[in-house]
Amino acid sequence: MIKPRTLNHALALLLTLVTVPLLLGALGLSVIQVRQSQEMQQIQLMALAKTLSKAVENDFEHRKAQLEVIASSRIIERQDWQGLHMLGRTIAKQKPGSILFLLGPDGQQLANSNVPFGQPLPNPWKETQKEVLWEGKSVTLSITGLTQSVFGTGQVVYSDLFIGLLLKEPRMALAVPVVRNNQVLYVMGISFSPSAVQTLIDTAISVPGIRASVVDRQWKTVASNAASSSRTGDEIRPFALDDSKRSGRFELLAADGVQLRGAYALTQPSGFVVRTAVPLKGLLASLRDASPGWSMLALAAMVLSALLMGLISRCFAKPLKELHAAARDGRAPRGPATGVEEIDMIAYALRAGVQAEQQRRQDMALNLQRQHSEAALRKSNREKDEFLATLAHELRNPLAPIRTGLP
Repeated sequence: MIKPRTLNHALALLLTLVTVPLLLGALGLSVIQVRQSQEMQQIQLMALAKTLSKAVENDFEHRKAQLEVIASSRIIERQDWQGLHMLGRTIAKQKPGSILFLLGPDGQQLANSNVPFGQPLPNPWKETQKEVLWEGKSVTLSITGLTQSVFGTGQVVYSDLFIGLLLKEPRMALAVPVVRNNQVLYVMGISFSPSAVQTLIDTAISVPGIRASVVDRQWKTVASNAASSSRTGDEIRPFALDDSKRSGRFELLAADGVQLRGAYALTQPSGFVVRTAVPLKGLLASLRDASPGWSMLALAAMVLSALLMGLISRCFAKPLKELHAAARDGRAPRGPATGVEEIDMIAYALRAGVQAEQQRRQDMALNLQRQHSEAALRKSNREKDEFLATLAHELRNPLAPIRTGLP
């Protein structure tokens, strides 16, 4: 036998059947929202990476244009190295930290705007040491490879991060060939501090929490913002690049142990990698962080539903119990209408039933009374007939001799 449920149980079941699908639907919508938010975040990271990449390219292009103008000027034909030195000092005022230099075909520096004119200049090609330690990090020393590549290819060459031979600090550089009569006579270059790239990063990235960095072709950090875990000279973990697209997405484990998800863009033609990333969070963490009000809203909905369920149960339970008591006692329900059509219909039916029962009992009582009256009347008639018959008999017996004796 199935145990009957109370009204509270029925309402709780109804509440569950209604709220559970709604909550599941809300959860599904939240998951979709988080996925869309993550995709939008990736698009924003890609846009930031491309913007920063373009800023780096523009800065390099401006420096390259300066070198090409100087390389084609008459100052080279005149071999006016002092004038070249002064021109380099002017460039340094425009772009602090910039150093203009000129090398001959044997690698000997002929001009260096950072060294007072007339002082002896080193020959980086004679430097046998390839790398040095800077703040505990192994970094390439001098511009030897850069300038040799320009003489060998006759093309503009961009350096990776290196340690300046004279300054003993991280530098970057690009160099152009000085060509006369289809022959590379000199190599002119400009070196600058990674702080120039740092300024570009700080200008382009203003959103807290985004990790941004520029990495050279040896996967060494050139510059990064404060949120990033890598600093100048740090070697980062390589990831796959799609050179054909110049941009893409990546996931990797940062030096501080945080899993990152982000986007990258390649600068052209230097080949540096610009990265923008944020910590990678799981779906549940994203749901919690992206929609902190969902759980409170769901909890409030459940509490409100429970309160409404209790209120409805009390509104229904009292008149239903009254109907049950009235039906059990065989009396008409008391109290005004509840406003609930079904309950009021049951109460009306019970009242009608009680009235019908009362009418039936009254009819039965009247019928019984009529039957009793009829029975008494029949009994009276029967007794009268019996009395008359007895009387006639008694009278007939004494009269018989008298009738016989008459003449």
